[in-house]
Amino acid sequence: MSTIDILKSQYKYREIYIEVKKKHLFVRVFEHHKTCDNSLPIILIPGGPGADSSIFFAEVDFFIKIAPIILYDPRNTGKSDKGSRNLEADAEDIEAIRQSLGIAKWAVLGVSGGGMIAQAYAIKYQQYLNKLILVVTAPSSEFLSQASANIAQWEDQEQKIIAKKILSGTMPTDEHIFNEEFSKLKSRYALSTSQDDTTPLLGSSVNFSIHSLNEGFTGYLRDFDFAPKLPTIKTPTLVIGAKYDWICDAKFSYKISDKIPNSFLAILPGGHSLFKDCKQYYVNTISQFLT
Repeated sequence: MSTIDILKSQYKYREIYIEVKKKHLFVRVFEHHKTCDNSLPIILIPGGPGADSSIFFAEVDFFIKIAPIILYDPRNTGKSDKGSRNLEADAEDIEAIRQSLGIAKWAVLGVSGGGMIAQAYAIKYQQYLNKLILVVTAPSSEFLSQASANIAQWEDQEQKIIAKKILSGTMPTDEHIFNEEFSKLKSRYALSTSQDDTTPLLGSSVNFSIHSLNEGFTGYLRDFDFAPKLPTIKTPTLVIGAKYDWICDAKFSYKISDKIPNSFLAILPGGHSLFKDCKQYYVNTISQFLT
């Protein structure tokens, strides 16, 4: 059985398509029989840009006993319709999901590029937020220059070249070549993963849109800045950074936490893929915040 089939057999599950401006978003909802009826749901926003909801399948088991879990495929990924993306439009899609599901308030968790979407959502729609969780993300396009500086310290020249392709939005669109090149960065994303490990960086069940990745890094990720508006967010916020993150340097987690008044900061001893590097620490930190 696939990962999603196992999850569907274990939990109450439903999937729906939500129409937003003539585009359809694919949404998955997981519920556990032990989850209280009055528990506020939590939506998990994937990063990349390019990842779809499958990137969170491994995390459902950990958080579903706390709250119902909502996953979705952003535009141009997974089973959702194709269409151009930017952070503000993605935030509008999140709000459309909330309205369609009839949710009064919920928690929002965004990882990496998903954390940037979560910031855009919180700035405009915090009245619908109960809690906000921002994981290995950044408040502005400044993360690109810092990532370039971090790359310059590497000794592996091949990894340098591939990382620069990511930041410039020039990753090869051939899926086989992309997976081959991207997997050579395993040890940079997850420090606990060796280069000899043949397991795909994103996992065998994760779908990824190369077009969305390149679109983001050649376009809207190059000129955004939420920092001036972060102080307007009054929602209790958990900011999680990774001490050895090359692409969303930990300094940006400090910056976000400094600017959001009611925030809590945790810097974990891992790389960008914290769920792989320090799973229990990561899960416990989020669980304690949510409960």
